[in-house]
Amino acid sequence: MSDQLEQLLAERARSPFRLRFDTDLEFHYRNDLRKLLRLTRVVLFMAIGLGFAVAPFQELSLFHAPVSMRGSMLLFAQTMTPLALLAAALTFLRTPMVLTRGFQTATVVGTLIAVLAMRRFALLSNFEYPSGMLGAAAIAIAVFGGFSWRPIVVALVVFLGLGIAQEYTLTRRGGNPGLEVYQLSILFVIALLASFTNEVLRRQNWLQKASVTALSRVDRLTSLSNRTDFERRIQVTLRQALREKAIVAVMMLDIDHFKQINDKHGHGAGDQALRAFAQAVDRSSAQRPLDIKARTGGDEFIVVWYDVLPDALPGLVEKVLKEVRAIRLKLDGLTEPLTLTASAGVCCTLPNDDSAPEAMVQRADALMYQAKQSGRNRACFEPYRA
Repeated sequence: MSDQLEQLLAERARSPFRLRFDTDLEFHYRNDLRKLLRLTRVVLFMAIGLGFAVAPFQELSLFHAPVSMRGSMLLFAQTMTPLALLAAALTFLRTPMVLTRGFQTATVVGTLIAVLAMRRFALLSNFEYPSGMLGAAAIAIAVFGGFSWRPIVVALVVFLGLGIAQEYTLTRRGGNPGLEVYQLSILFVIALLASFTNEVLRRQNWLQKASVTALSRVDRLTSLSNRTDFERRIQVTLRQALREKAIVAVMMLDIDHFKQINDKHGHGAGDQALRAFAQAVDRSSAQRPLDIKARTGGDEFIVVWYDVLPDALPGLVEKVLKEVRAIRLKLDGLTEPLTLTASAGVCCTLPNDDSAPEAMVQRADALMYQAKQSGRNRACFEPYRA
């Protein structure tokens, strides 16, 4: 079974409230999450930019702010509007993550600071700018931003503390700081719960989808890649080899006299032989990310080595065949363990624009049958062609 699939299934078996995966899964989750939340984050930052752009006109009339506040409001608008729109553009264009994250963070923090400052001005200048605006901003960011739980918690706790301190230290005549703090606290608790719930649900949904996708690419009997996954991955490997001028080798192999095992000992024994054979291939070959090990049907298997030296191929292939010869299957009714051997066909090439995976597989398949006709339990090699 692939390492990623094992990790996925292990994560699903753990607590559903885990807020961080193991390192590799966390990396893939974050990449997928950025794609999933790209549109909502763009909308969030555009809404923030638009809100600050109209604030100098809206707040003077709606909240009855004094004309003396126009300068401060224009400063917020001139700072936050381009910052938010730039964060939206960078998010939409998928620019380098360090740059995008920096502007996203600056926009979120700047928004909370600006709203907190407007509430401060309202308390000092005695105009109506509700404390709930800070809570509303916090909820919008927590729900639509889709940011990690930990930084959201830190930001919300910090700004809730600043908001509470502000309400009690700048209480205006006739004001009720306790009521304002109560309202603000409820809104921030909603933001925290929304952020936590969204994080948990997103992770559960991602694990479910990723597990189903991974299982659909695995041969259930042997836990190697299936034909569909092989056809997908070989295209990736050949494209990468074309870019990097790397040699790719393909080995086609199957179990010698496999039909006799099924006919003589039953299909259960055949399945046992296939599992043991797959484990031997898995242990002894193709351990790098762009290498491939797959069962393509029946007792036929394919191994692909990426960036391999032609002179090293005989040793790599012999290692696999030796591992297969070491198999000992204990079957009911047999006093001696059943042994296996395999026949293999191997070709390698330096891919070009015309390289097709089907052609390489067909060449390896023809060489495999040549090995069988030559007595089995061996490999036949095609001379290296650039």
